[in-house]
Amino acid sequence: MLSQLLKYERGEIGEIMFSYKGNPGPGIIHLILQLIEVKLDFKELNPKTRKRIIIVLVEILQNILHHKDEFTMYNFDSFIFYLFRRETDYLIVSGNYIRKEKASLLMDKLQNYTALSDRDLRDEYLNTLGNGVFSPEGGAGLGLLEIIRKSGGNLENHLIPVNDDYCFFLLEVKIAS
Repeated sequence: MLSQLLKYERGEIGEIMFSYKGNPGPGIIHLILQLIEVKLDFKELNPKTRKRIIIVLVEILQNILHHKDEFTMYNFDSFIFYLFRRETDYLIVSGNYIRKEKASLLMDKLQNYTALSDRDLRDEYLNTLGNGVFSPEGGAGLGLLEIIRKSGGNLENHLIPVNDDYCFFLLEVKIAS
C-alpha cells in the first residue's frame, strides 16, 4: 500500500490537479473546495461532470472533518487528499486515520451500500433523508450514499493497519468525465 501512496505523490496516476497533506479544519476544507472549483472551471468543460466532482468532494471532505480522529504519530499528517485528472475520468483520493472500531463499521456500511442496485441505493437515500435521525456530529448519514450515487459506485477503499488502535482509511473515487 505504501507503493500506492508513493504513486499518488509522484503523480503517476494522472495529472495532479490538487494535493494536500496536513490536518483538516473548516478553513482548510473551504479553501480546498474553492481552489478546486477554480481549477475545474478551466479544465472541465462539462458542467454535469464538474457538479458531480464538487458534490463528491464536499461529501468526502465533510466526512473527514466530522469523523476525523485526532492522531499524530511520528509527525505524519493526519489527512491526505488528491485530485487527479486522467484521460477518461477524475480520481479523488482521500485518506485519514481512524479508530479500528469505527473502521469496521465504516467498511461494513461501504460494503452494504456498494452492493445495492441503483434503485435500492436511491430508496436507501430517500429513507435515510426522511427518517429524521442525526448522528452526534449532526449529519444524517447521507455522505457515503451520495458519494456512491454520484460516482456510479466506482470506488475502492483500503484499511492500512497502523497500530493496535488505529488504521489509515484510504478512499479512491472515480468520476467519469
